[in-house]
Amino acid sequence: MAEIISRNRKGKKAVPRVDLTPMVDLGFLLITFFVVSTSMTKPVAMPINVPANGNDAKAANSKTLNIIISGNNKVYYYNGIDSLHYGVCSFSNIHSLRDIIINKQATVAKLFGNRKETLVLIKPTSASNYKNVVDALDEMLINDVTKYMIINASKFEEGFSN
Repeated sequence: MAEIISRNRKGKKAVPRVDLTPMVDLGFLLITFFVVSTSMTKPVAMPINVPANGNDAKAANSKTLNIIISGNNKVYYYNGIDSLHYGVCSFSNIHSLRDIIINKQATVAKLFGNRKETLVLIKPTSASNYKNVVDALDEMLINDVTKYMIINASKFEEGFSN
C-alpha cells in the first residue's frame, strides 16, 4: 500500500510524498499474469484431401463444370468437355460464380437425382491471383460442393486470360 512520507526539516512545512514502489510491483505482476494466461491465435488452414495413387477416376461430362480463373477477377466456365461454348462471369455481380454453380447443381440434380454428384474443376491461369483461387474454394464450401479439384489450365484455357 502507498505510504505517505513526510519530513520536517528546520520547521518547514512537511511536503507529503507517495512511495510508488508497490504500485510498480503490482503493474509488473499484472503484465506477467496477462502474458502467461493469454493464448496466441493459431493460423487456420483449409484441409485439402489428396487422392491416393491408383486408377484414374472417371466422371460424366454432364456432371462436370470447368472453371478457369483468369486475371481481373474474371471467371470463364464451361460444361463437360465443350470448351468452345464457354461463358464469362465474376466473383461478385448479378451473374456470379455462385449462380453458375447453383445452376449446374440443379441440372445435375434433375438428371441424376443428387446435386452432390457435381464435379467442379478449378483451373487457375498464370494471370490469376491467390485471392481469386481462395474465393473459388470459398464458393465450393458455401455451395456445399463435395467434389472439386484444382488442376492446371491447358494451353487453350490459358488463352482465355488474354
